[in-house]
Amino acid sequence: MTNTELCLNEISFRVGYENVDHFTKLFLRHVGYSPSEYRRQFKYSMLHPQPPGEHECDAIAQAMPA
Repeated sequence: MTNTELCLNEISFRVGYENVDHFTKLFLRHVGYSPSEYRRQFKYSMLHPQPPGEHECDAIAQAMPA
């Protein structure tokens, strides 16, 4: 989410959630920030670089229950 300009609806869909509100609630519960807050606070941060070859959407989807 920090390395893309995709809208939240598209990110939600790509990680398997058709309902963006449900995705937002789960994201907030698991990460502690809403997706928008997370993007604002960490967009330019290098605190959690992605390992080579790992796609960010895959990492988020694996961390959240369906």
